[in-house]
Amino acid sequence: MRYFWWLLLFFFLQSQSLLADVVSTAEKYVGVRESGHNRGYWVEKFQAFVGIPKGSPWCAAFVSWVLEEARVKYPSIRSGLAMAFVTKRSIKAKHVAKGYKQAGRNFLVIWKRGDTWKGHIGIVVNWHKINGETIEGNTGNGNLRDGDGVYRKKRSIIDSQSFRIEYFTPTEL
Repeated sequence: MRYFWWLLLFFFLQSQSLLADVVSTAEKYVGVRESGHNRGYWVEKFQAFVGIPKGSPWCAAFVSWVLEEARVKYPSIRSGLAMAFVTKRSIKAKHVAKGYKQAGRNFLVIWKRGDTWKGHIGIVVNWHKINGETIEGNTGNGNLRDGDGVYRKKRSIIDSQSFRIEYFTPTEL
């Protein structure tokens, strides 16, 4: 009987870790598309979740929704603003690019537009130095400034651009 309880505990802990896989949760939404500009059933659910108006950019709202669904405790931020996900534990992209630090599966990748508060955010599927794969909301199939859905993307850290990857933030249960 004692082994039964250990097995039950093992399966419970395994199922909890599966819930916390941010990428697996985000993958369920790949293929969601807008109907109209920054509108649509799922888009408006993401926006409402963080309390931003319909028609607003929604990349951070999508990430917030996914973090909540995956039961992520850190970061605890749930926001419609990408730059709000930069925390004390965030890693600078230039350190990842040079190989000093590593960002991996389930990290958040955060872009910044020049010296403004504006940005973009996605979820890392995998990353190695300057290149990686992400899942992002409010992006497009190509290099659109403002996208039309949730896509898997190939991304690179390029320092010289005004709109560039600046940070990676870890996620945890």
